[in-house]
Amino acid sequence: IFAAHTWIMEPPAPPPGPPPKPSKPAASVSLARPISNEELLNARSKAKQVTTIVTKKDGSQYILQIQEDGTEKLVPKPVDAEAAKATAELFRPSEPGTTKALPARLPHIWNGQSWSKYTMSSENRYAKLQKLRVMTYNVWFEPFALKRRAEELFRLISTYNPDVICFQEVTEPFVRCLKSSAHCLRPGAIVSDLLGESFTTYGVITVLNNDNLQPTSFSTTSFPSTMGRSLLVTELSVNGEPLLIGTSHLESLNSAPVREQQLAVAAKRFSGSPTCVYMGDFNLDSPEENENLKSLLVDFKDTWSDLRPTEEGKTFDTLANPMIKHYGLERARYDRVLCKSNHWRASHIEMIGTTS
Repeated sequence: IFAAHTWIMEPPAPPPGPPPKPSKPAASVSLARPISNEELLNARSKAKQVTTIVTKKDGSQYILQIQEDGTEKLVPKPVDAEAAKATAELFRPSEPGTTKALPARLPHIWNGQSWSKYTMSSENRYAKLQKLRVMTYNVWFEPFALKRRAEELFRLISTYNPDVICFQEVTEPFVRCLKSSAHCLRPGAIVSDLLGESFTTYGVITVLNNDNLQPTSFSTTSFPSTMGRSLLVTELSVNGEPLLIGTSHLESLNSAPVREQQLAVAAKRFSGSPTCVYMGDFNLDSPEENENLKSLLVDFKDTWSDLRPTEEGKTFDTLANPMIKHYGLERARYDRVLCKSNHWRASHIEMIGTTS
């Protein structure tokens, strides 16, 4: 199962003409006694404290503090030495194709009531499954109507109940929405990064929404990219055999040569594994790039083409989606689910999030 963006209809414009007059006088006067300094301090002590964390492009984090004169100041967020070292290593420039494990503090597990750090183990039991339902979704990094769009997406997750979810264009605010709306996930769900520290401006995360799916590793493989793109791979054991789940957001815009290089890196990463699912926003749909995809990922099958060969499956459609109409005319099947296996076969695929 895959989809592009959640659709939210814009509110109707107000009718032309002057605003209606109020039915009652618009002015009012309130009288109150002055507040003493002691009362003000007491009220401040009872107010809920909110901490705003700012993450810069280099991965460094700061706490936003409001000074007494009302100005804002960024203060470095205190971190332990090991955490700082792991973050620095993750963002250290490396050759394309370099694979690094995600820092151990990033994956978290949901027990149905609260989140806690997930401890990775090579001895995690393997899953016994007859069916595996996967979902990929580009959540759109724009802040416009983020909460409303996230709520609709979480409703879709509750409805379709996928076992694996891969998100692209994930931002720290979206991660916070997911963290506070975990009711859409099953108890035992595991998120690759619940802290939003595996990317700078935006990135990708994977959610294992089935307590039988216990990863032995989360890792990133670097892509040649000027946009910070990489491949996130989750290693699992299903029915006694290894299974790799990969997701990425390939280079955007007029970057076909870069996307070809990125696909070559992904093909090499998956080459030693007989069973893989690779899904995400591939940003390609031209005949030439579709052929490149087939030639580079030879053993993979494009599930939409296999199961719905006569249907377009446009996941980015400015004619149908009012949220992206300002992009001009553009219709493409950017989002894909690719499968490689001798034992599994795709049985059904559909687009979701197609209604406002």
